[in-house]
Amino acid sequence: MNVRQLIKRPYKRAIVSLSGYFRGNIPADSDTLVIGVDRGTHHLLEEGIMPHIVIGDLDSISRMDLISTLRGKSVPYFLVSNWDKDYTDGQRAIEIVYTVGIKHLTIIGIMGGEMDHFLGNLSLFSMYSHMFDTMVGYTGYQTIELVEGQKTYALPKGTSISFVPYDDEVTLTLRGVLWEVENRLFKRENLPPISNIVVKDNVVIDSDGKLWVIIGREDKPYLLKYPQGR
Repeated sequence: MNVRQLIKRPYKRAIVSLSGYFRGNIPADSDTLVIGVDRGTHHLLEEGIMPHIVIGDLDSISRMDLISTLRGKSVPYFLVSNWDKDYTDGQRAIEIVYTVGIKHLTIIGIMGGEMDHFLGNLSLFSMYSHMFDTMVGYTGYQTIELVEGQKTYALPKGTSISFVPYDDEVTLTLRGVLWEVENRLFKRENLPPISNIVVKDNVVIDSDGKLWVIIGREDKPYLLKYPQGR
């Protein structure tokens, strides 16, 4: 498979749509490469978005229904045999994005009904986030990122924001939230309260290790502004 021949022009951003839950407008424009993975393709079609690539074994959806929908749309269609499970469908999609040189990636539908799929989707961030300038995940109501070092978020006041260590231990400084901390040691095995609330125009995070940042909750959802790219 020569991916560069399939992608007809350069894109600044990419969206990979997985099979889990998603609510909200999908932030795709003409500079966005869109890849549907299994049932994630239906998320796109329901929003009126035609994917550039559909990838996966399609074990989550009706193959004939999808083929009928995409017929005549010039969509590269990859059917991956069920027995070939050295890589997940999500991994294949992300590898395509990386191969064509896109540096800003959004993944939607990372949380679904099966816990093993959700944990597997989270592992994509630890495997691939270092390869992109930004890698953001959207669930039904929340935004999730794997962050290390210093980062600033411009968020509406009152937004819920939570922090969960990815590494065993993380020393963390937080500013711009209701409960600020200064060089506090967070241990994954013994978590303190992790939910917080934005009270200033900018939230500044500074950590010496990797941690999950989760923004929004069911009653106050929030999706980060989509990266503009270069």
